[in-house]
Amino acid sequence: MKVKQFQSGMTLIELILYVALISIFISGMVVFAWDFIYSAAKTKVHREVNQNLRLASKRIIYEIRNASQVQSISSSDICLGSATSERNPTRIYSSNGNLHIAWGGGSINCTGMTNDEVLTSNKITVPSLTFSDHSSGSNSSNIQFSLTVTSFGARKEWQKSQTYTGTAEVRTK
Repeated sequence: MKVKQFQSGMTLIELILYVALISIFISGMVVFAWDFIYSAAKTKVHREVNQNLRLASKRIIYEIRNASQVQSISSSDICLGSATSERNPTRIYSSNGNLHIAWGGGSINCTGMTNDEVLTSNKITVPSLTFSDHSSGSNSSNIQFSLTVTSFGARKEWQKSQTYTGTAEVRTK
């Protein structure tokens, strides 16, 4: 009687095929994971810029609309008069790459403000803020503003800049 012996194991060709298939699978997973991480970081930068721009532009519009008068306006600074003494005057300006709003103090030229806040986060800069008066007469004060918000990052792909231009009219009370 002959006894058959079975040899278990893999041949060299089978081993090479298995290693190649696993390598292809792992390479695909690494590329997928890298793309996922890259797009998440890029989305975070875009979201940061958009949120800061939206908040800042809405706040500027709110302050202009609720002011009683425009006390002074320059290309990068606006001083608004307010009917409420706590908010009089209100100044919106850019300094050191940040957008600021200052209020209180009661002066007519926006000096000696009692409160000063930064409106933008520390992850972005404000390279450009401009105001211009587009009033049509003495009855209305129509202010146009342009605001640019830029993120800064180590890589060019993670840098984003966006500009918003808007107008607001001072409501007379």
